[in-house]
Amino acid sequence: MIAQLMAKKAKSDRLTISIDSVDLKRQFDITCTWKELNMSDVAQSLISDWAKSNAPPGLLTNEKQIS
Repeated sequence: MIAQLMAKKAKSDRLTISIDSVDLKRQFDITCTWKELNMSDVAQSLISDWAKSNAPPGLLTNEKQIS
């Protein structure tokens, strides 16, 4: 997982999220810093894992054809 997080992609898109808990944001920031990881990379990995786990069968396999 760490190797995937360290790999950079040339093209990216921006996503802004709101976190209701200042403590949660601080915990995330501190933990990422401690592990020497970029918060955006970790968030992207978490979102990717969630999407793969929660999408209906076949939805993400044809993603490039849809775009």
